[in-house]
Amino acid sequence: MISSIANLWPDQLQPVWTSDLGDYAAAIASMWWQTDLMLSDSDNDVVDYQALFDVDMAPTWVLPWLAQCVGERIPVGYDDTQARDWIRNSPKWIRGTPQGIWNAVKRVLAPGASMQMRERWNVNTSAADPDWILILTWAAQTPDQNLVEEVLRRNVPADIMYTYTVQTAATWGSFQGTVANWGAFQTTYGPNWSNVAGATPGYVTWA
Repeated sequence: MISSIANLWPDQLQPVWTSDLGDYAAAIASMWWQTDLMLSDSDNDVVDYQALFDVDMAPTWVLPWLAQCVGERIPVGYDDTQARDWIRNSPKWIRGTPQGIWNAVKRVLAPGASMQMRERWNVNTSAADPDWILILTWAAQTPDQNLVEEVLRRNVPADIMYTYTVQTAATWGSFQGTVANWGAFQTTYGPNWSNVAGATPGYVTWA
């Protein structure tokens, strides 16, 4: 039996119990019936309400509330799997780290996008600098550059300076006029297309 206040109060509040108080208790209990159900299954290995705070165990209807506990809001239209991943991969868990910055930035990039980062390098002086990082995304994968800028302002540590660049990725069309054939391309630029279209030298790719 579920030990909700609707069941507990009648005995606990005797002899002042009245039918009006019963209506009040029923109204209060109606707001908790879903959470009380978590305690009604003796075989679910749940200790008290722990499942409500576990992203893997929580029922789907709990996820919007659980997201708020970590400062998130699940986007409209997300299914169960997407909602759990959104909470689990919140950049706020590791805010300010390279992984945390990527977790935040990829939310505003196109699906399947990547981001490149170079740490400890000041592009203005072309010299090593522990207080600078460089962020690069591809134009075709960046629907809104301003959104990326906004995300970076919220997630790059306040004592770190950064430079953000949106770059057009290399395509075969941009090179085929400069070389006669693939053999000439390999001789000029390198053995693989990734030598041109892949990661920028000095950067780490996050995808």
